[in-house]
Amino acid sequence: MEINKELIKNKFKEFNTKYFKGELPMPKNFVIKQYNLVAGQIRVNRKTKKPSVAIIISNCFDYNETTLNEVIIHEMIHYYLFIKGDKGAFSHKKSFKNECDRIKNNFGIEIHTTAKHIKLYDKYKIKESNIEKTLYWIVKPFKMLFD
Repeated sequence: MEINKELIKNKFKEFNTKYFKGELPMPKNFVIKQYNLVAGQIRVNRKTKKPSVAIIISNCFDYNETTLNEVIIHEMIHYYLFIKGDKGAFSHKKSFKNECDRIKNNFGIEIHTTAKHIKLYDKYKIKESNIEKTLYWIVKPFKMLFD
């Protein structure tokens, strides 16, 4: 599925009304980035008088409509908890899980805490040979201690 900022923004507006009663202010930015370890991220700049929010969606994943919606709603839950003043807004602990349960119970949408269930495009997968090289350089100093 092809993603772009306008699509993410429109889905944000729709989901804000449907699932968050329109309580979320429009984020300052919607960003598409090449993240191969996470499907989405929310960034809050608290240095300004009014916090500046950006929702970031990775273009490394092969989304379908359901998985893209889930990632956007996942980030919106973090945003919602932040707006409500929850100290655990950016974790996946109790308050986050409670919101996931609310959305599942009221709307039938399951929100995962990771993107492991979403296929990563092949060109963004970490190749085993790279992992082996990385592990070699991590382990080598310890191996030398025992030689």
